[in-house]
Amino acid sequence: KYLGSRRWVNFRCKKRPFLAQISLQINRLREHRLRDVIRGLTQPVLGICLGMQLLAEASDEENVDCLGVIPGIAACLPGSPAFPVPNMGWCAVQKTADDTVLNGLANGDHFYFVHSYALPVSEITLASAEHVHRFAAIVRQGNFLAAQFHPERSSVAGARLLRGDFEQTTEYSSDPAEIARQFSDLAVTTLHLVDLDGARTGERKNRDIVAAIAAATSLELQLGGGIRDQATLAGWLDVGVQRCVIGSLALTDPDTVKAWLNKYGRHKIVLALDIRYDQQREPMVTTHGWTRDSDTTLFECIEDFMNTGLQHVLCTDVSRDGAMSGPNFALYERIMTRYPQLSLQASGGVRHIEDMEQLRRLGVPAAITGRALLDRRISAEEIAAFQQNA
Repeated sequence: KYLGSRRWVNFRCKKRPFLAQISLQINRLREHRLRDVIRGLTQPVLGICLGMQLLAEASDEENVDCLGVIPGIAACLPGSPAFPVPNMGWCAVQKTADDTVLNGLANGDHFYFVHSYALPVSEITLASAEHVHRFAAIVRQGNFLAAQFHPERSSVAGARLLRGDFEQTTEYSSDPAEIARQFSDLAVTTLHLVDLDGARTGERKNRDIVAAIAAATSLELQLGGGIRDQATLAGWLDVGVQRCVIGSLALTDPDTVKAWLNKYGRHKIVLALDIRYDQQREPMVTTHGWTRDSDTTLFECIEDFMNTGLQHVLCTDVSRDGAMSGPNFALYERIMTRYPQLSLQASGGVRHIEDMEQLRRLGVPAAITGRALLDRRISAEEIAAFQQNA
């Protein structure tokens, strides 16, 4: 009954890459009498990942007939030692047609993929990617648009898809140092940076940009993305970063991270713990850009580091990140009740100053917000008043 409530209908089904689920989703659509509803939609519709394959004619996964809105059959990706299946990671996308949806997209831009099946390149393909052979990354058939990648994990280019306006592109600034100077005028103390290129390659290609940001602002800099060895960690500290954010490595190589805590001190290292709830509603830590679920709970991970002097924890409920749906207050209250001594940073979902006020009431020392500031949902005056009332 909600299919007409927004300008864009975001038709997306979550899928674990190792599990065949497409017939389950098709059956659910049939049970809820949505097959004909979706086929008859006249407003723009966006299908993401498995949603793209559901819009196709059929899928080789379980040999199931799909909605038939988009021509083509989803086939299993070919594999090789260099190209394992499922395809999980960043892939360069090449444009194959002219379309307004591609405004601002350059050939070679990277998007995040997690899939085992894909549609072939055809006359409706707007952009393609490669995994042994080329496959359709973005397709359009009338008012139906579909993307094989995950836009919510694909940085600025992907965020445009989630914002839902395919006719316009919003560029906040091409000068990160200028953005940093603008944030310096706000009543804040720390600037949180994410090196997306570093997360993808493990290299510090943005060293000069970060150094320029450090020179342009008096704010403390906190940076994450691609910090996988001590040389990279030390390199960022040398250019003016006060705290380095460590993510997946905290789970995959905790001894190394503990050694860094001992060497550099507890105020130089932040553990970034991304969580997703399991069926028992326990917060489970995810790794590798949210693509891999672990069997470690959030609290087990924190507990493992407490004896090494852990002080800073950045916790993100991945279902809230970038969605502007509000922070997971219950989760942060639970963390603060159990570990009141931690300098917890709440991340994901902050919409407005009232969210910040609620986090403060729960005793959360810090919160990260980016989109709400850039979209001016939180004003400089609100931040100043908020800090004065601290």
